[in-house]
Amino acid sequence: MAKINLKNISKHYGQVIAVRDVTLDIRDGEIFGLLGPSGCGKSTILKMICGLEDVTEGVIRIDDMVVNHLPPKDHNVSMVFQNPALFPHMSVFGNIEFPLKVKGVRREARKQKVHAIAEKLRIRDLLKRYPHELSGGEKQRVALGSALVTDPHTLLLDEPFSNLDAKLREELCREMKDLLSTLNAVVIYVTHDQQEAMLMCDRIAVMSPGLVEQVGNPTFIYHHPCTRFVAEFIGSPCINMFTSTIVPHDRGYGFTFGETVIPILVSGIQEYIHRRVVIGIRPEDIVILDDIERGHALTCVDKVQPMGHETFLTLFVAHQKLIARITGFHPVRVGDTVTIRLNIEHVHFFNEAGECLVSTTKPQKLKE
Repeated sequence: MAKINLKNISKHYGQVIAVRDVTLDIRDGEIFGLLGPSGCGKSTILKMICGLEDVTEGVIRIDDMVVNHLPPKDHNVSMVFQNPALFPHMSVFGNIEFPLKVKGVRREARKQKVHAIAEKLRIRDLLKRYPHELSGGEKQRVALGSALVTDPHTLLLDEPFSNLDAKLREELCREMKDLLSTLNAVVIYVTHDQQEAMLMCDRIAVMSPGLVEQVGNPTFIYHHPCTRFVAEFIGSPCINMFTSTIVPHDRGYGFTFGETVIPILVSGIQEYIHRRVVIGIRPEDIVILDDIERGHALTCVDKVQPMGHETFLTLFVAHQKLIARITGFHPVRVGDTVTIRLNIEHVHFFNEAGECLVSTTKPQKLKE
């Protein structure tokens, strides 16, 4: 059973701390994502796992063996980089075959393995070509073939599709998700693209610079972010954030929204009465209404962005900008005044330090 354990690992470059006290347990057979902005330490963690970077503090175990001081060849991992590392003088067959030659696999067995992996990756008709004759997507498939041909216990993917166009990236992600799910291996997938992570990964670790903010099922994290950073990083368009005050209400408690007080039924918020909080609400939880009486506020439409299957509206309420996501086409124009209602079943409350105080979203029946 392949597994990886990172225990309190840190990486220092002089006075710069690239990774700080990260602990992760990555399970056998899962696709685990490291998701975060550029420069947050995702690739550094990957390089420490495969032995290309030394660990400043902490312990890395692969299959219960401490690998901190082992050379890269003894980590038993394969890695695919953002830019495919192919030998230009070798054919596609030669590039995929090379790791097997290094391991001393017999010629006929090498041939069978190369053809089998090329069939899975749909590149069997490319085996006689050379890297300069391939498209970007084809090169990345060859790089994956070279990594997979040795049946590695651990496969590390460092933003492998980031240089491809959106359509091809989505197509390859779906294909690779199906293929990688059949492997008896740990797969660690690094990306800064949250949509790609949610499509590819069984679990993700959301990272801010040097730190792991939250680990869990992508859908669970979307609905239950534990910090403001996670809430703002996951989701497109970004979650709406605005400052509010918790106040008494005839139904118990409420929060201020412009000149309105919106009642909420959630435990744990009463201790913040008369205190400032930050409210987070997703664009899809802002509803446009025709009935003024049922609304929470009148808003002015500042921008309309038709996206085909949905429309994004930029709205202003008491100088506060909000983004609303509307399914399909909506006949609203810039300058119109519309009535909105917030879906109070999906509201997140954060303190000034960015910690989630409470959420009205009901717990999902998902593993964290």
